[in-house]
Amino acid sequence: MISGRTPRGGGSTGQVSRRCANCGSPLAADNTASMCGKCLRDVRDQLAVPVEYPREFFETDEFRAAFASRDIGKVFKAYRFHPHHLRVFGKGLNQELLGRWLSLTQAQVSKTENGSKPEQNLDTLQRYAQILHLPQEMLWFDLPGQSRLTGSGLFFGNRATTEGALLVEIEKALAGGQDRIDKIVQGENHTDPQAVDTVATVLAGLRRLEDVTNASAVRPTVLQQAELATILAENATGDVRSKSVGLLSEMHQYLGWLNIPDQRWGPAQAHLDRAIALALESGDLQRLSTALSFLSYKNLRRDNLNAATALNEAAVRDERVHVGLRTYLTFQRAELHARSGSRNDALLALREADHLSDQLPPEDELPDYAYWYTTAFFHGQRAFVLHAMGDASQAKRIAAEAIDMLPGTWRDSEWASRRRKLAGLD
Repeated sequence: MISGRTPRGGGSTGQVSRRCANCGSPLAADNTASMCGKCLRDVRDQLAVPVEYPREFFETDEFRAAFASRDIGKVFKAYRFHPHHLRVFGKGLNQELLGRWLSLTQAQVSKTENGSKPEQNLDTLQRYAQILHLPQEMLWFDLPGQSRLTGSGLFFGNRATTEGALLVEIEKALAGGQDRIDKIVQGENHTDPQAVDTVATVLAGLRRLEDVTNASAVRPTVLQQAELATILAENATGDVRSKSVGLLSEMHQYLGWLNIPDQRWGPAQAHLDRAIALALESGDLQRLSTALSFLSYKNLRRDNLNAATALNEAAVRDERVHVGLRTYLTFQRAELHARSGSRNDALLALREADHLSDQLPPEDELPDYAYWYTTAFFHGQRAFVLHAMGDASQAKRIAAEAIDMLPGTWRDSEWASRRRKLAGLD
């Protein structure tokens, strides 16, 4: 049954009465906006300059695709037809209004939005971005005095020196492959292995940057790189396509992980599901197993032990994956047994994990996708198992030892917070 306002005469028309959100006057039947015509005109008249919207305004699929395309015309369209504008005005902002803000004619706006060659002049791009208050971390170019990687406040605390060194390395990778990637994004070239390697290098740097910042600090930049990786995969052929699809799987795998600390369970699930599908498409066993292990971890954190166990078993099925990942999965299995009350099975899994730990390569030989699988990291995993088995004092002691064994830049990391809490340090 539809409920609405009752007409003043006491009867029911069977229709919901819609009123202006601003002045409260009845809206015409053909008015799809949330305000009456007079209030809409008043609001439009106030738009002498663009509104400085919060960061969340730009987190739409349309904006992400537009930024990833590196075409300011597509960004214009995403801005004009933003759901907020459609909701308030009943239609998108017109090209005349956007042109007035940017000192362009309607025809110039139309040409920018629909032209075959995107605007390339840096000064022009910077001017448009500053006028529209576009967020630095989503752009494909730097604003004056800012950086794509520092625009969202990645520098904080007393670790700025480490962060700065990492950011310099990431910026070098971006700059080194910029021209090559631009031509691929614009459809002039097919994706080549060097372009995929460039984005992979950026991803490796962002992983290490998370160690000294936090998940929410790097997530916007990783989302941007995932959009770029999507374009690379779409423009790749042959063996390069498998390589680029594998990288895209790793991007979504990492995005799934980055959503777990903030308990963003829905996005975490969606990204990890996508990572699994892409890993299967590319035939990448390592990335498939890692995505399954992260999904198992997500379910473990939510006490979905049956689902976590099934995913762990699927992840460990192929012994060809890196010994570091197999060690992690075995510690994970031990914790699942312990939390399910199977103490003997947990102890057996711990012994197996110890055997695998002895096979780990030197830390400086670990690959980028497994650089955290160190002896210190796994000592912390042992503490979680002991805690799940009910041995609180032993777990606390092992957790404290694990924290002391970690590199200085890892001890205060967000992902080590559970270890610090178990050690009584937080």
